[in-house]
Amino acid sequence: MKKIRKRLWVGGYLVGTIGVLVLYALGVSGGIAYDDPGGFFAFTFFATAPAIFAPIFGLVILYRMWAVIRYIGGRAAPWQAVVFMFIPLYAWYWVFQAYWGWTKDYNRAIKEGNIKAPHMSKGLALTASTLWVVSSVLSTIGYFMARNSSANALPVLVTGLLIYPIHMVLMIVFYAKACNGINTMVYALEESKKVSTT
Repeated sequence: MKKIRKRLWVGGYLVGTIGVLVLYALGVSGGIAYDDPGGFFAFTFFATAPAIFAPIFGLVILYRMWAVIRYIGGRAAPWQAVVFMFIPLYAWYWVFQAYWGWTKDYNRAIKEGNIKAPHMSKGLALTASTLWVVSSVLSTIGYFMARNSSANALPVLVTGLLIYPIHMVLMIVFYAKACNGINTMVYALEESKKVSTT
């Protein structure tokens, strides 16, 4: 297994995140369709399309996270960790297994393997996952409220959209730490193979 290129993948996620934050700021501060929650949702949804590659970069890192601890029999296969994030509704549960669960399996792997690698923060993964779920749920509820012309739709939508950038910033920190962990594990596994073959 090769080491992950931290600057490429985390950098790509960072660029996408900045794009999302800028577009959200334009939508909120510009007063886009404040009198039309449905129009406001449509703007924020389509305005983030140019930054859609941020999650793609994140999913590549997620795949590599699970690939590096595959030998210990973690709770998910690499493909499973990624694919299950696309299942509607179920993803709200799976995100906790994919990220929070990975920190548990990773920390167990370095402990059992006596590997000198950075410890992964379960709290960071749990917080980021929770914010993503809350943001997604509020945005979904706000969307359906807007379709029914509810006067309370806009505050729900805005709250969900304001939580999401916080989640993305936390994910940048998490992905950077995860890449360090991946590369340390790869190096340790390569060294152990060298020792076993001498």
